[in-house]
Amino acid sequence: MSTSPRRGGALPKILKGASQVGLARLITISSRALYIVIVARSYGAELYGLFSAAQSWTLAFLPLTTLGLGAYIVRTLSQDRSRQHEVLSQSLTLVLVAAAVSGSASLLLGVILESDQTAGRLILLFSFALIARGLIRWMDFAFTAFERLGFTLRLEASFRLLDLATGCESVLD
Repeated sequence: MSTSPRRGGALPKILKGASQVGLARLITISSRALYIVIVARSYGAELYGLFSAAQSWTLAFLPLTTLGLGAYIVRTLSQDRSRQHEVLSQSLTLVLVAAAVSGSASLLLGVILESDQTAGRLILLFSFALIARGLIRWMDFAFTAFERLGFTLRLEASFRLLDLATGCESVLD
């Protein structure tokens, strides 16, 4: 058994992981830009403003959906793979509860504070989406901990495609 480093060292693995994460982020940014253009042109300035305000409102609750567990999940699983079942099951439970509470808080506060009926409906939609976004963030943490960044890329691509299709569908109604 040789103790010499692998040929090429860690650089190829680092570059592969960085390119997968970078491509996932590029897909996110590109789909958001396309989504914004489609929605803004279809809804007009006033409705797009309500759409943006409702989305910004609910996104303010997004960090609460995962309770900052990302660093804990990645660090713990990177150091001790034998705890994977314990860490993943308990953190998933926490994330689902936190996402449900965050979505509910976003919905209740948004509906109470927002007098515009259209904005209220948009807040309702985006508040339910917080649960899915929390779950997706949790999966991203798990993929990172297990160094499966290709799954992050696939998840991001499929989620953004669904996000874009949903937005386009709402414009066509």
